[in-house]
Amino acid sequence: TKPLSSRKSLHLSAVLPDGSLNVELLTAEIQTDLLNDTKYIAEDGMKKRAVQISKNYDEFKAFVACSQIKPIKGSELSQLIRPPDAGAPSVVRSQFSMTQLQNSNNNGIADRLNYKHKNSITKKRSSMKHLKSSSQLEKDWRQCCQTFQEKTIYMQKRITPAKFVSLYESTSLDPSFMSALIAVLYDHVDVSTEEKQQQDAEVAYFFSNSTDRSKFILQWMEALPNCGRFELNISFMDKKEKQSVKHIIHWLGDALSSDTSYADRISWLQTAYGFKKID
Repeated sequence: TKPLSSRKSLHLSAVLPDGSLNVELLTAEIQTDLLNDTKYIAEDGMKKRAVQISKNYDEFKAFVACSQIKPIKGSELSQLIRPPDAGAPSVVRSQFSMTQLQNSNNNGIADRLNYKHKNSITKKRSSMKHLKSSSQLEKDWRQCCQTFQEKTIYMQKRITPAKFVSLYESTSLDPSFMSALIAVLYDHVDVSTEEKQQQDAEVAYFFSNSTDRSKFILQWMEALPNCGRFELNISFMDKKEKQSVKHIIHWLGDALSSDTSYADRISWLQTAYGFKKID
């Protein structure tokens, strides 16, 4: 009998010298392809789940690395139970308290709201106090908010930044939901010269003046970094989304430049969203 290495060197073709198929080689190749496909499917599925629950990129990589581990049998589960890790990393927390958010000026914005679509969204929803979980909020958002106007009204009347943080402070904020909120804020500031007149009219519908609009955007931008998994969501943003965030912060800096009391808050936003290092 020839050594295995010699046999492999002689039978690298799918067709043997006698014209028959090299079943051993074909079987090995099929098994290799199946294993590769199984690995790809397992890793892809784990990536989609891990991005929803990971607190940072290292934890994300750890989940993916374990993607092919087989499920534990019930009889073995009791041997693996351990107390939860109390030292889990936390996300950046705002230096501005929730009391400040609750007492902020946008409490009066909702009362002055006079947009023609406000009745339609009011009919679709119950009062804000009935939102007791992040899942309820996201379901409510999908049902109520189809247009830019409806989304803006929702972020004024249905849910305040402080209430939003209370629902997500210890719960992961879905990256697509976070992007949707930022997109609404971006639409309020990304205006061309031709649209300036139309924007001024919309500001009159939504806010009593441009300062109220600036404070509304600022308070929501301050709220998001206080939500679970914020840092990971930022790391997964594409270039266009990061440019939108940068544009909003720059716009806020210009819009509120006349009041120096906002300077530290704008600086904190730049740090929280990763646009400059902490001094």
